[in-house]
Amino acid sequence: MVRWLGFGCWLVLLLLVSDAKAGPVALLLPDGGAERFRQRYEAGEPMARAAHSQLVREAEAYLVREPQPLKGLLRVPRFYHDADGHRAAARPIRGDSRIAHTLALAYSVTGDERFGEQAVRYLLAWVDSLEGPGWGTVWDALVLQPRADTPIVIGTAFPNFLYAYALVEERLNGDERAAFADWLRRF
Repeated sequence: MVRWLGFGCWLVLLLLVSDAKAGPVALLLPDGGAERFRQRYEAGEPMARAAHSQLVREAEAYLVREPQPLKGLLRVPRFYHDADGHRAAARPIRGDSRIAHTLALAYSVTGDERFGEQAVRYLLAWVDSLEGPGWGTVWDALVLQPRADTPIVIGTAFPNFLYAYALVEERLNGDERAAFADWLRRF
């Protein structure tokens, strides 16, 4: 339930920061989007206040959580052959990528350094721990001969890491940026 509420919160946030003249939303917050959202929030717009409240509430809960990165290679078994194994392998990456994105979004909207710092901790924990894909490749999925669901999980979870990175990139030093880029290349 909370995931869907969070998604709804982000959807409302998207609607509030998008501007028909500015074109499509880029990485959920276009240039100046966080500032426009803050202005609407400070002006007391009910939807902006509700979205802000929920986003901050979720992000604050994540400040005390530790990242749970997988170690080694990402190996996600095919769901229809091993549903429990699939869930166990996919849950940490899906959860932590969503948390990193929520924290980064809260940082970009509020400017609260705690959120930015924790988002960076989540990103770097995964960079330092997860070495690359283990089973299945994107090519396997394209030719409909998947050996595993690893590409599916990468395709559904990694966008959140990318969104988080885009929102907190200025907080990373050059070595951390290079490590993140190198990490992504492996996938």
